[in-house]
Amino acid sequence: IEQLHKHKADIAICTEKVQEDPDLVSKHCYEWHHAAVMPKGHPLCEGEITLQRLAGFPILTYSFGFTGRSNIEDALQKAGLELDIILSAADSDVIKTYVRSGLGVGLISGMAYDPGVDSDLVMRSLEGIIPSSYAKIAYLKSNYLPAFVQHFISELLTAAKAIKT
Repeated sequence: IEQLHKHKADIAICTEKVQEDPDLVSKHCYEWHHAAVMPKGHPLCEGEITLQRLAGFPILTYSFGFTGRSNIEDALQKAGLELDIILSAADSDVIKTYVRSGLGVGLISGMAYDPGVDSDLVMRSLEGIIPSSYAKIAYLKSNYLPAFVQHFISELLTAAKAIKT
């Protein structure tokens, strides 16, 4: 969003803070859900996964303001819980690397888990436990968007709609 305002980018594709900016046009692109990732054999690999159980382990997740972190915070606040967040990062690969090092359980976007690359980790969906997040495409209301950018936005929204169905 900052790069939009500095005219270093024509569009932003992001989850957080878009709706808070009155100078932006934003369009919902797709819905996504958080997931917990942990090494095989971790206690959370088995049984029901709940916020209460998650709160019993050190957590590695996204930095505040990135990738749905506010939804994690909202779910915890409503449940009267607090997580022991020992690492915050803007990138799911960083989070997965530290999970592999045994530092804790990662809370990442479910689509950031690749079964081939991440076969050493177990992923548990947090759908229904942490509210859904929405990726949005945003651009400045005052900016003229070239035809190729408008086409890209249209194609991305069409592709996202096709994935839903």
